[in-house]
Amino acid sequence: MIRTKEGFILQKMLDAYMIIAIGKAGEQFHDILKTNETGAFYWRMLQKGTTVEEMVEESLQRFENLSAEEAREDIEAFLQSIADTVEEA
Repeated sequence: MIRTKEGFILQKMLDAYMIIAIGKAGEQFHDILKTNETGAFYWRMLQKGTTVEEMVEESLQRFENLSAEEAREDIEAFLQSIADTVEEA
C-alpha cells in the first residue's frame, strides 16, 4: 500500500496542480512539485492509500485507449517524481 506522507497537500493554481509541504514536512521539504490533471488524479488515490495495480485499474477505467503497460509506466514515473512525498505502509 502506497500513500502520501503526512504534511503534503495538493493545491490547484490556475491550470496546474502543486504538491506543497506544510507544517513539519515543510521544515524539511522546501520544493513545490508541479503536476497536471493526471498527476492530481493519481495523488487523490494516494491520499486514500492504494497500490500500483489499483492505480492501473482506475486509470484504465478513466482514460480511453490506454494500455495497462502504458498506465503502469506512467504511474511508476509519477511515483518516482514524487518519491519524497509518499511512503509504503
